Amino acid sequence: MTEPPPRDPSPPPASTWRSPEHLGLTLTLGYVLLTLIGMLHTWARFAVLGINVFHYAEVGDFVLAPLRDPLLVAVTLLPILLISLYMRVAESWGDRRRARKAERGQPIRLWERKSPRWLWVVLFVLWVLAFGLHYANWTADRLRAGHGLWVEVRLAGEDLKAPTPLTGIQIGTTQSYLFLFDPRDGRREAIPVENIERIVFLKGRKAIPGAP
Repeated sequence: MTEPPPRDPSPPPASTWRSPEHLGLTLTLGYVLLTLIGMLHTWARFAVLGINVFHYAEVGDFVLAPLRDPLLVAVTLLPILLISLYMRVAESWGDRRRARKAERGQPIRLWERKSPRWLWVVLFVLWVLAFGLHYANWTADRLRAGHGLWVEVRLAGEDLKAPTPLTGIQIGTTQSYLFLFDPRDGRREAIPVENIERIVFLKGRKAIPGAP
């Protein structure tokens, strides 16, 4: 009678977030992270102009936030990924160094110890906040200087021959509103999309009489 093969006494490898069985959860949490970053940039871009976009946005606007500005989200994450790669290499080198010192019986100094994981989470959050606010202020300065996408908006029911269409720089949009900013007088407008009949995209500031 054939004896069963001996069981491996070693414990099974620990499951991590990169394991195949956790792939769905990892992707979901990853997109949630991208959504939060997109929400931060959207909020900051409007907040520096005195607009609380949460009063005008819907859930779908924030779900699609990473897709509205994918390059901006990528620029936000790229330094973090590079630093994370560097820290992995540094931690691997530090582990070998600490192991050699432990074999020799040498004490491990405080600055040679491994940094706690929570510290990198704090640095990640601080970087995202700092970059988001800096980019929002830079964008606001450009808008006040007259740089951006100038548009002319005609409202439904208006006479197309009327000489007073709404003009300004498009700040952004939600599912229900179009936001304009006029640097000539600082006027900000939230126009319901259902009231818009036509949008004309103008060719820069020189197309606007009296534009700065």
